[in-house]
Amino acid sequence: MNLRIRIFIPLILCGVALFGFVTYGIIPHVVDHERAEHVEHLYRQLSTLSTALASDIKNKNYSETQVALAESYRNNPNWLALQLQIADGKTLYQIRERETNTVATDKSEVLHYQYPVSVAGTTLAQISLDYDLESDLSVFRTNFQQFQWYAFIGGIVALIGVALVIERYVLYPLNRLRKAAAHLAVGEFAVKLPAGKNDEVGDLIQSFGTMRGAIQQQQQSMRVEIADRQLSEKQVQQTLEQQVVLGEILHLSLEPMSMEQFLNSTLDILFSLPWLGTIARGYICVAEADGTLTPVAQRNWTEDKQDCANKCYAPTSLCREALLNKQLVIRTSREHATQGDGNVAAYDEMALPIVYNDGVVGIVNLSVESGEEIQPQQLNFLHDVTASLSGAMRRMLAERALRQSNITLEQRVRERTTEVHNQQFALDQHSIVAITDRAGRISYLNDKFCEISQYDREELFGQNHRLLNSGAHPKEFFIQLWDTISHGKVWRGEICNRKKDGSLYWVDSTIVPFLDAHGKPFQYIAIRTDITTRKLQEQQLRRARDEALAADHAKSEFLAVMSHEIRTPMNGMIGVLDLMHDWPLTAEQHEFVDAATQGAHNLLKLLNNVLDYSKIETQNIRLEQLEFIPATTLQEVRDMYHVRAQAKDVVLQVEIDPQLPEEMIGDPLRWRQIVINLVDNAIKFTEAGSIQLHLHALRLTNTNAYVRLEIQDSGIGIPADAQQKIFTAFTQADSSTTRHYGGTGLGLSIVAKLVELMGGKIGVISQPGQGSTFWVELPFDRPQDHLRLAVIN
Repeated sequence: MNLRIRIFIPLILCGVALFGFVTYGIIPHVVDHERAEHVEHLYRQLSTLSTALASDIKNKNYSETQVALAESYRNNPNWLALQLQIADGKTLYQIRERETNTVATDKSEVLHYQYPVSVAGTTLAQISLDYDLESDLSVFRTNFQQFQWYAFIGGIVALIGVALVIERYVLYPLNRLRKAAAHLAVGEFAVKLPAGKNDEVGDLIQSFGTMRGAIQQQQQSMRVEIADRQLSEKQVQQTLEQQVVLGEILHLSLEPMSMEQFLNSTLDILFSLPWLGTIARGYICVAEADGTLTPVAQRNWTEDKQDCANKCYAPTSLCREALLNKQLVIRTSREHATQGDGNVAAYDEMALPIVYNDGVVGIVNLSVESGEEIQPQQLNFLHDVTASLSGAMRRMLAERALRQSNITLEQRVRERTTEVHNQQFALDQHSIVAITDRAGRISYLNDKFCEISQYDREELFGQNHRLLNSGAHPKEFFIQLWDTISHGKVWRGEICNRKKDGSLYWVDSTIVPFLDAHGKPFQYIAIRTDITTRKLQEQQLRRARDEALAADHAKSEFLAVMSHEIRTPMNGMIGVLDLMHDWPLTAEQHEFVDAATQGAHNLLKLLNNVLDYSKIETQNIRLEQLEFIPATTLQEVRDMYHVRAQAKDVVLQVEIDPQLPEEMIGDPLRWRQIVINLVDNAIKFTEAGSIQLHLHALRLTNTNAYVRLEIQDSGIGIPADAQQKIFTAFTQADSSTTRHYGGTGLGLSIVAKLVELMGGKIGVISQPGQGSTFWVELPFDRPQDHLRLAVIN
């Protein structure tokens, strides 16, 4: 028999006993009391009637006496019979018209009364009365029986309520406590205990919770001890794996490959790590010199590179925020993306900047599937990866720039890079590993540590790392190091140590603290890589770069001086030829003079281009900031080339965006030079048709205007394989172009350099035989009076 039945049976028995007590103990007593009340009321009625009849009987006014008796009989329906006898025994009045409505089983149900009628102590008459007491009590009994049933029903409801209260506050907590004990018996500590009240059940629940906490704490301590051991082994293994991966990335960075190949290979390595399985997709973009972001490698991403570029360069994008803040940015909001199988999944996105010398050279964008969480050691490893990528990407960007300016320098850098690769790859095959206790005493070290430090294992075991202090770092350096790792954070940096023979060596160090159950470090593991050779090679590369830049600067200075020296006599020759036009010459002589003049002007134009190019190369051009009207420049250039275009049956058209502000602030001379070079180039390669100049606004603010100039011609067009190299100095689409149309290939190169100096972009859209469209996008400032007018408006 369970506890619920044991409690409910006594409650039912108590209810039955209470009902019997009310029925057989209280009800008879109440009925007797009510009968006595009725009898006393009857006596009061007879006393009143006697007093009213006494005067009439004394005066022998019997007719009025009879009327009073009849009236009283009618007013009391429970009077069955009424008789009045005077003192001499004569019946003065008698009436019996009613029969009792009850079955009299007891003579007490119909009462017989004799009541005297007296005056001054003398009995004048006697009233005889039959009274139906049961009829008078029947209404009371009926009402009381209804009350009895109501009380019975109320008692049942009260018993049910008491039972529910007991169920809720006693049996339910005890039942939950029993189930919790069953879960606890099989080791499930997460079961929720019922809320305890301030009573005996609450004390029992609290005692049970204390017992569960003690058992759980004891089991948790055992689990923590086991987890700590497993964590130490796992972290050491993961750290070694990280060093291998970092070595592979460094090995890739030294291979003669493009940046796109290098970053794609890096992503392949990262996505092959099983413990980075929470990362679902990612891409790496390169930060260009103008601040734009160009995606060059991606994995598991459905968008193409242009969509990624538009997305990561958006003002509100995560990559843009990481670029500006130069630190890790994580977006907790969900971004819905379509997977390769067509299903839609939610991701959490993070962007890690690749920083080099306080500048961002790229962004690593990774997405974690919704519900997953990137672990701290994974983030630390990703930071190590970005640190490894930073130097390699910066070097690749520098190599690309140097390769464009001087082929010889590129060959030297490639040879030096190969040499550094061979040395670095050989040195980075093994890592230097050491484990210390909380006080910094060495408890484990590998053979590479002994090899590079020249100490025996017995000499280093139990010693502090201060034994290797070279004195190259200030005291604050090590204070900051210990402050970082003692707070449970990973420290990374380069340290110069001293060998046993007194010589110095450099290591790239990563120190990882292991934390106990209280979050305090109890052990440190240091992973180091010998970078002594890399330090020496970096110094040599810097010297080689400085020498190459100096040689390139000397070349540009030579071009500038030579073009200036040639221009002076050339201007004199042009002046003399202009004077010869006014001489009386024959037709043949005039043709000779015209040919010489044309050649001199072409040579002067070539010298001007060379001079401009050399100024740009030597950075001797200074941009002015003047108010001017860009649209007016387009009209003037159209008027300048109108005759030449008309001679070739070419129509020149100018279209200006009406939303474009009239005045802007910039360099009007360089703007005019850009427009003239592009229009001259379009007329040169267009035999017939039209040349259209479009100028419209891309983006307008109160202080800036970003405009786009498009020059569209119907000329010969440019092959796709030549569109990228036409902006390089002394380069045209092919050699036949130079023979047929002339030119040196400097015009577009100068335009590209000027656009870059002005902070803009240039490009071309063309197909052979269908014409070309050259476009230029440039930023300009707007005059302050325009800003004031905008504020007033």
